[in-house]
Amino acid sequence: EELSIEEITRHVHISKSVLYKRFRANFQCTISEYINARRIEKAVELLANSDLSIEEISKKTGFTSASYFSKTFKKLKGVSPLQYKKQS
Repeated sequence: EELSIEEITRHVHISKSVLYKRFRANFQCTISEYINARRIEKAVELLANSDLSIEEISKKTGFTSASYFSKTFKKLKGVSPLQYKKQS
């Protein structure tokens, strides 16, 4: 389920800037970096344990496009999703 920053700030009654500062202080990364890391963790699981295509995995993990997914995956894992799938 998609969750927006606006929904979070309304729920916890703080401003966006306070949310961003507190998040970085606690997790040493931005909210976007954290979300992408969790999405890539799920993608790793799907790449290793399913026959889904890269396109399908990118959609299932919440990325807006397969190219953005591949770019983010390579940045975090050092190899492309396809290379990772072949290795596992």
